[in-house]
Amino acid sequence: MNKVWYYTLDGSEKPGPFSDDELVRLIQQKIVTADHYIWMVDLASWIPVRDSIYAFYLSEDPFRPENAAEEQE
Repeated sequence: MNKVWYYTLDGSEKPGPFSDDELVRLIQQKIVTADHYIWMVDLASWIPVRDSIYAFYLSEDPFRPENAAEEQE
């Protein structure tokens, strides 16, 4: 898989490139959080992880099945 993603929190450092799978692991390990921004060459600008398709992998995402079940208890 091509490595295409970069991330940043404050714009000073921009680690990468990372593949989709690597970015997902970074999010699951909480290295990349909802407050980080991600970018790839097809994007016009950096976008917050919380506003991207990768928000699904954030532990605080209320739409993830395990979090929805916790809210119902």
